[in-house]
Amino acid sequence: MLIRLQEMGHVQHFRNDVPEGKKPQPNALALGTANPEVMDSQWILIIDADEFLNVRIGDHRVDDLIAAIETADAVLINWRMMGSCGRARMEPGLVTQRFQRGSSHENPANGLVWSFRCLFRPERFDYFNVHRPKFDEKLRSPAPELAKWVNCSFEDVGERVYRKGWRSNADTVSYGFGQINHCAVKSREEFFLKRLRGTANSKNAGRIDMVVIFWKQYGATAHISPNY
Repeated sequence: MLIRLQEMGHVQHFRNDVPEGKKPQPNALALGTANPEVMDSQWILIIDADEFLNVRIGDHRVDDLIAAIETADAVLINWRMMGSCGRARMEPGLVTQRFQRGSSHENPANGLVWSFRCLFRPERFDYFNVHRPKFDEKLRSPAPELAKWVNCSFEDVGERVYRKGWRSNADTVSYGFGQINHCAVKSREEFFLKRLRGTANSKNAGRIDMVVIFWKQYGATAHISPNY
């Protein structure tokens, strides 16, 4: 699909040829960090194919989100876990139209819901991983003066985030300017296919636990309130 979109002039696609013994997602991120065409971008947002940026201000465009964060170098965009909406089978139609109910902003299922992705200026950081950009601590110590980090209410996220972490807490979580709609389970049939396939971060299919982590928390309970 990406190759065809590149042929049509809509995207720029770079292959992720994964060496034996490597994990697909970390390998792709390493290739991206080493790719000048990626690192020369003004802004980067790393999300999975089952994650969708939901801009909640202006005309709901990425430019509106960038304008809202003004002088920031990175904005934490929190997940919203989308549920199964009671669907049992894979059906035609866009994922974003089939699953429009998700976890409550006020009382999420558990701490995983407060995970974030980052929209960031790559020029201010040394490399990036799955959830966030990072500084090379062999070269410099992470500090607030190196980059301005905010949440989706344009509030400072605290010094802890400058060093590590990929989840917000009750004081820093925000859905003001936007959120990442994470369609992690979809229908029951699609969830079983996901579990059979495994994840891009691990070849261990058992990592997607049927009862404890995914389906119990997100498939059954994550359809409490409307999407927007």
